[in-house]
Amino acid sequence: MKGAVQQEPAYVVHRRPWRETALLVDLFTLNHGRMSVVARGANSTKSPLKAQLQPFQPLLVDWTGKSELKTLVQLEVRSAPAVSQPRALYSGFYINELVQRVLPVADPSPALFASYIETLQAL
Repeated sequence: MKGAVQQEPAYVVHRRPWRETALLVDLFTLNHGRMSVVARGANSTKSPLKAQLQPFQPLLVDWTGKSELKTLVQLEVRSAPAVSQPRALYSGFYINELVQRVLPVADPSPALFASYIETLQAL
């Protein structure tokens, strides 16, 4: 499959409804930087993807596509400590907003990705 990526470590930075039952999900990935994927059917009430595509959730994702907007094919949830304290959540959401607004699209930064993980663990 052309343009396919498999088992890419990623974190959900932001998500929003897109079309009828899809979600547009902004990811921060290890080898591809910040990017957006469409999760088809993820916004329907019966979809398990809706619960899995949450901020701060470490994932292994598969996607396909040639354009800047990719299509999510599959994901695997990895375990991590939960960010649950109100102060930690506010800080985490602020970090996600910075990642979303400051990082250029498709510009990998493995060192920043490692720092992101360390910061989430510290929260």
